[in-house]
Amino acid sequence: MFGGGGRGGMGGGGGKPKARKAKPKLREVKVTLEDAYKGKMIKLDHKRYRLCDACDGKGGKNVKVCTECKGKKMVTKMVQLGPCMYSQSTQPCGTCKA
Repeated sequence: MFGGGGRGGMGGGGGKPKARKAKPKLREVKVTLEDAYKGKMIKLDHKRYRLCDACDGKGGKNVKVCTECKGKKMVTKMVQLGPCMYSQSTQPCGTCKA
């Protein structure tokens, strides 16, 4: 808020939702010092598994989504402090205990 960095003022946080990133994979590859120095490119075969957005990888047709947070695991609460004054906070969902 002050000093140039941050989200550009009060309440910033809008915009596009960030895409979920997959967990990093650790692979062991043997290379020589010469190959590493020259920047040799090596192709690796790997399989990539994605989680279903609807069930978050739990599977099934009758997966229930929390009605409070709609599966986001966080809820935003707004409290009126006075006339035209509000406080907004985000916290873990109390219904699904995420």
